[in-house]
Amino acid sequence: MLTPAAITHILEAAEARLLGTVPIDGFIGPAHVSIIIGSKPYEAFAQTYQNR
Repeated sequence: MLTPAAITHILEAAEARLLGTVPIDGFIGPAHVSIIIGSKPYEAFAQTYQNR
């Protein structure tokens, strides 16, 4: 499950902490990975970062 780890790395980057936000609208992830792992690994991102 490298995809959630990569998303975490982007969202917790030093630049993101410095700005207090990540100026992105969303992620386009690998569908073949998401089909296997499902949506559950991504739910924490929505809860944690929804207001940033």
